[in-house]
Amino acid sequence: MENDSDKLLDSGLLVLLACAFALMSSFYILLPVLPVYVLHIGGSKPQVGLIIGAFALSALVFRPPVGIGVDVFTRKAFAVVGTVIFTLASASYGLAHTVAALLGVRLFHGSGMASFQTAATTLVVDSVSDRRRGEALGVYGIASNVAMVAAPALGSWLLAAADFRTVFRVSAALAFIAVLLALFLKERRAPLTRESERPEHSLFCREALLPSFAVFALMLTYGATLSFIPLLITGEKLASEARVAVFFSVYAAILIVSRAPAGRISDVKGRLAAAFPGMLLAAVAMVCLASARAFAVLLIGAGLYAVGMALAQPALTAAAVDSVPEHRRGSAMGTFTASFELGIGLGAIAFGALAGAVGYRWMFAAAGGEVALAAIVYGALTKRAGSH
Repeated sequence: MENDSDKLLDSGLLVLLACAFALMSSFYILLPVLPVYVLHIGGSKPQVGLIIGAFALSALVFRPPVGIGVDVFTRKAFAVVGTVIFTLASASYGLAHTVAALLGVRLFHGSGMASFQTAATTLVVDSVSDRRRGEALGVYGIASNVAMVAAPALGSWLLAAADFRTVFRVSAALAFIAVLLALFLKERRAPLTRESERPEHSLFCREALLPSFAVFALMLTYGATLSFIPLLITGEKLASEARVAVFFSVYAAILIVSRAPAGRISDVKGRLAAAFPGMLLAAVAMVCLASARAFAVLLIGAGLYAVGMALAQPALTAAAVDSVPEHRRGSAMGTFTASFELGIGLGAIAFGALAGAVGYRWMFAAAGGEVALAAIVYGALTKRAGSH
């Protein structure tokens, strides 16, 4: 049942936002801790990229079948399953004392992200009319961004004040709160009653492929940033280990204030009008990180990256579902978010290998070059297809 209301927020969506905030807090509290933990248990720099990237690659594998399941069954069921997996995985990190064991936990953890985020994003799309789709997706992203402001700092503080095991326990507790909230989520569509309404059983949605390509290129830079900004900052002595979280907090704070209005731009001016400059800003941010000789310059890069992400992400997500009917939205989101995760995973692994060969600065410069090229290709193909 298509939602024609222009209402942006209701109680159901607020519960979803709270659930996403708790779950992403559980995820982001590990952000400054896991690269250090990999080295602590005897891992190497390339293995840092492997461990961080394994999460995204696992999510990649599960996203397309989850997308089909979200269409065939219910969005809520997969959201609940995702939060349960998050809780179990977070509690298991403290038991992983080898790189191989840690890799297994990350793969399991990633399947939870695939389940929750595919279902949750589809619930958001179901909740509003297409006239406010970009804005709603922007608002939904704020839950994750708020978590990113506080959770990395909390993780760094807990590690300094206590130990790795304490960080993992707090992560598990936050994920369990998400489980409780997920039980109160509301399904946002009518049951499928006609055979013609039933989704096509195809792992990939053709209509979502072009925005999926663009988000893949964008997320390559995100995988590199998540994995190696902590090591660039400490390795180049740009700041102390405790200040690593400041980079992510600045990034997230700017993302919070710009996300909803940026999403609105894509509703009013068109998806390309927001996505193209957003990708170019991400490229500029990567160059800024590559050339930074002071921590303040890194923070400028974080701000540019935040604005770029605020413009591009909601626009590309909305573009992925603009041309598909309600009963195939899960499949479209499965395809799109799989590309999202593939970008993060390959970005961490491939750029990790590149960093080992040429260093962190050239690695970030290369990340800027690839996303700039992808923006040009995406813009040209979108105009050729007659989309906006």
